[in-house]
Amino acid sequence: MKYFTIYLLLYVGQDLEAIGGLDNYGDKYVDWCAYSFFSRGLDGQSMIDFARSHQKPVFIAEATPVFEADLLTLETDFDIPEQAEKAKKEWFPLLFKTIADNPDVVKAISYINVDWRIQPMWQTPPFNRCDSRIQQNEKLSAFWKKEIAKNKYLKLTDKLYETLWHN
Repeated sequence: MKYFTIYLLLYVGQDLEAIGGLDNYGDKYVDWCAYSFFSRGLDGQSMIDFARSHQKPVFIAEATPVFEADLLTLETDFDIPEQAEKAKKEWFPLLFKTIADNPDVVKAISYINVDWRIQPMWQTPPFNRCDSRIQQNEKLSAFWKKEIAKNKYLKLTDKLYETLWHN
């Protein structure tokens, strides 16, 4: 009987096989693979490919838009229309494409919808310049709602947990 789920959460860009892959953890004990989706985008493909080869589901465990240029973190503030539009055109399509292109393994996502700047814990780059609250921009909010309204995303219903446990 299993009592808990074990996640393999690695930083994107790590060579998963070079650190021993699941051999160091025990393939039979790891239930999910997970990674963060900030500025790296397609760098997560290595985790997706790794999970696929080990028949594990993938959890995009942390997702929030972060933009960088010349090794510097750029401001991401959805109160500023140009920055919200940049995220809508560049970052969100990449997230949604990753989900759409990998339905066999990407089974969960967690978007971090927060003003990072006001939280004492996040006063260093990249998050000290980030407000990723989707509701701060009407166009971005409408774009998000249109995407997550699609049938491939689970919605809160009275039967949600029944659906989760029987599929």
